[in-house]
Amino acid sequence: MVRKQSSSARYESGGGIASRQADKETAGALFARAAAFVAKNPTPPGGAADENDLYFYDGAKLQVYSAAKVSPPEFFALFGAMGAAFGKADAAPDFYVHCYYAAPSGTTTDVHIFSDGAVVLSAFDRKTYALAGTSVLSSDTAELAAVRRLAARALKAPAAPHKDCAAYTGLVYGFVEIESDGGFVKSYTCGTENNDIAVLFTHIRMTYGG
Repeated sequence: MVRKQSSSARYESGGGIASRQADKETAGALFARAAAFVAKNPTPPGGAADENDLYFYDGAKLQVYSAAKVSPPEFFALFGAMGAAFGKADAAPDFYVHCYYAAPSGTTTDVHIFSDGAVVLSAFDRKTYALAGTSVLSSDTAELAAVRRLAARALKAPAAPHKDCAAYTGLVYGFVEIESDGGFVKSYTCGTENNDIAVLFTHIRMTYGG
């Protein structure tokens, strides 16, 4: 299990992302506990609207629980158990890529790529933040190596501010975040610029998001 955790203050200044790797027994116990919570509370009390959100995906259905809504006590106990497991877990390889872009249709696409090759692909409504769908993929060795090479080059590129992409690609905007080997960069991009961030952004869109 790999989990990313960030402090809002540190994140905004460029950092605060940490990777941890729990053993299979601990991860299995947490998933079982989360599954039991979902089974007892099949109707989420509201969509994501808080820093303390629980996303549970069983391979067929995704449910989102938010602490901003009325939640049973087990919700907070589950968060405590996850936080404790994260604190005890071993450090994982320092590598994480997040690609985000918004389409004129109102749908945003989120692609998260982790150090073990796991990829979480999600689509949201840009106005309501309602989750339209999600899937969990696994990159093969060659593809993960390709993303790592592109990310290593993009990490050295200067970050760019927010940019309207409508005139270039039809997107509203897009950005890439990279954390690797102690380095961090977040840069907006349309994918058309002549730099390594644009190359990585386009590769991820074409490979995972379309």
